[in-house]
Amino acid sequence: MMDNTNYFSEVVNDCLQVPKCMKIIKEKEQSFLLIWSCNSSLLSIYKIKEGNSSISFSGLSNNDLRFSASILDILNIQSMNFIFLINGLVYKLDSTHAISNSLENPMVISQDQEEVFKYIPFADLKQCDLVIISACLIKNGFVLFGKKMSAFTIQVYHFTDIFSKFDLPITIQSLQMTSAVFHSVLTGQISYDLKRCLFPDLKVVDEELVLVGFNNGVVGWFSTCRPNNGLQILCNLGQPIKLFHWISSPLNSQYLALLITLTNGLLKVIMVDGEQLSSHTLFLPGKVVAAVGVDHKIVTSDGINSSLNNIILGTTPTIESSTLHIKERGYDYTNFVNNQYDPIIR
Repeated sequence: MMDNTNYFSEVVNDCLQVPKCMKIIKEKEQSFLLIWSCNSSLLSIYKIKEGNSSISFSGLSNNDLRFSASILDILNIQSMNFIFLINGLVYKLDSTHAISNSLENPMVISQDQEEVFKYIPFADLKQCDLVIISACLIKNGFVLFGKKMSAFTIQVYHFTDIFSKFDLPITIQSLQMTSAVFHSVLTGQISYDLKRCLFPDLKVVDEELVLVGFNNGVVGWFSTCRPNNGLQILCNLGQPIKLFHWISSPLNSQYLALLITLTNGLLKVIMVDGEQLSSHTLFLPGKVVAAVGVDHKIVTSDGINSSLNNIILGTTPTIESSTLHIKERGYDYTNFVNNQYDPIIR
């Protein structure tokens, strides 16, 4: 094996050549680094070996796997890792042997298969009736957003004995309404232009609330426990959304704040407490390139590191800025500025 430091640099440099996603998983007491490109069908797997004072990487013998369609995401469900493809196929990942099934026979789990897969309802994806666009995990299940026939649909799966699932159809016409805050059950089937109209980002707020951010500026939400309420609209920002991130208030954990950075450089701060809603627009110097919700730090393209203060309902958030010499500290956000990467790791 080559020198640990050089090999690590080689892996990282390769990852930064094009927009990529990375994930570290554990299987059978072993750790693996997964790297795949956005809108790519290629997955690379590296085994991570931890020593007393160093970490090394080694590629598996068949560590480059090519699938029949682009990889959407890799999710851990009930201690197993599954690869979601955009055409609706799902593979179970066995990193030790690269893939548990051959690529010609993707794993589509049904009720009559062995006990270990009993509560994972992927059976209806076999017909590819849902083209998956976005996915996220919830308590005891997962959520898929995609297109089904001529309509956009949210599918919520629960791991139950009866393979519980419900659909939330979406109409683009309703999403284009300009009312600041309104609630509506969205139904019907529509014609669509996927590239122009929608590209959602799903965020789980708590055990039952899921937020959906659309690139046309609409933010909606739905409850996985009350599906009959449908998808409801939180607000319409009127500008395309660039970053989408939840944080908790440092003063009171019961308050939630939604940080939304728009492509024009503005920052929207929406604070929610039950039925109450408070929305603020903040002006930042330069273009927002990264947002870190843990300590409320925001980095802009001109090297300004800002702290977001006063995150509490009914008050106006404030910005405290200080110059951050990014390159002197060893960080290079050039690629973020060029819109090549999503700095939020999901």
